Amino acid sequence: MTMHDRAARILSPDVETAVEQRNAFVIGQAFNRSGSAVAIILGDGSVVVAGDRGLQPLAEAQTIPLDGLPLSLAPDVDGEGLVVGTDAGAVLVVSADGNVSEIHRFPGRWIQIVASHAGTHLRVAASGREIEVFDGAGCHQRTVSGHPSSVSGMAFSPDGTRLAVSHYNGVSIWDLTDPSPSPTQLQWKGSQTGVSWSPDGRYLVTSTQENELHCWNLDQNRDMRMSGYPSKVRAMSWCPNASYLAVAGADVVTSWSFEGGGPEGKPPLEFGYVFEGTVTCVAAHPFEKSVAGGYSDGTVLIGDIASGDAIIAKAPSGGAVTAIAWSPDGSILFAGTEQGEIARIRVVGRVSGRRDAAEQAFINAGAGTTAPETAPLISDCGSTECTADEAGSGTAS
Repeated sequence: MTMHDRAARILSPDVETAVEQRNAFVIGQAFNRSGSAVAIILGDGSVVVAGDRGLQPLAEAQTIPLDGLPLSLAPDVDGEGLVVGTDAGAVLVVSADGNVSEIHRFPGRWIQIVASHAGTHLRVAASGREIEVFDGAGCHQRTVSGHPSSVSGMAFSPDGTRLAVSHYNGVSIWDLTDPSPSPTQLQWKGSQTGVSWSPDGRYLVTSTQENELHCWNLDQNRDMRMSGYPSKVRAMSWCPNASYLAVAGADVVTSWSFEGGGPEGKPPLEFGYVFEGTVTCVAAHPFEKSVAGGYSDGTVLIGDIASGDAIIAKAPSGGAVTAIAWSPDGSILFAGTEQGEIARIRVVGRVSGRRDAAEQAFINAGAGTTAPETAPLISDCGSTECTADEAGSGTAS
């Protein structure tokens, strides 16, 4: 056992972590947009809804059995609900008080991905090669089809008028205000396994089967490869104002800088080495340049991108972290594992090397305590040898 391995067993005094054991794989979790409740979908076919901004004890939270296995989860268009897709073809809305309503059912189909946009009040649900589009009232608007393979990811543009869809050999961008069946195509050979649109609308990034990312600069009609990962990229999450893209797929959390001219020619910043661990999930803080990372051994770290330091928010438990999500105000982090652990992490102290107005979201309201002057830190000691280079062969049509 190395020094860093021992350090990863020491829970930081800057967090208060409560862990509950469920006898089911944690598939996903998300807060509603208002932050009043968090939903957790489980492999036993249920959804857990914890109110009081996620502070309700999980033992007292509502556990709601669903008709079918929940496969996907996202905040709904309003402030309170969450959208769930199931293997029974159902697109559901779960309210903060635990009520479940059905938007639509597609018999014989699996709803593998759901998403929504608060500004346009659109909901989308992916099943196989098709995407169903609904308005905020639940009325079916259109079916988006013709993709060359099953949909692997969906991302709304920041204004909600366009939808990026990843699939084999690239990305299709659909204009949801235009009924035309012809999307813009961004081509890159191979299997794209997910897609993310930067908050400023300038970049689209896909994860690929080839252990790398592919990035399109939409303003300049250029694209680049972001390579060097030892395993498949498992998750991406943007920091505020598109300053950094945090990525899971190495033994450290990698964060690519999109400030200035973007990441081309620059390696990513790194933090959070865990002995014999691989990063399986990432979640960027809603407004601070810090990231939570979940690992293959159950560890959860919260790290500051600039300094490279990280605090230990959850000790390892043997089961990989499968889902991780911040509350909208950044004060609470939830993490779930393949072994059914659900951790609620309240940050009550420092998670970076500085204290400023933005960091106040990390302080528990009314706690009345001062964070310790020192806390266990893990400093960067991993190296992914990742690089970003111009690709030159991805095309738009």
